[in-house]
Amino acid sequence: MTRFGDADPEDAWDPDDPVADLADNLARRAVILAVGDGDDPRVRLRWRLLADDLAHLATRLAGD
Repeated sequence: MTRFGDADPEDAWDPDDPVADLADNLARRAVILAVGDGDDPRVRLRWRLLADDLAHLATRLAGD
């Protein structure tokens, strides 16, 4: 179990959610990753996934 309960924040990511929900999810994920071990392969992967999702959010914001 993670600090968020049953699932990692990535598990709650749905690209069709409202922009405010996506931004909140990304912020929570960034906080957790910022205190994580940067040498851990899973943490590095999660940073890359966060970057991809941030790009998606930017696209959504540009279209709204």
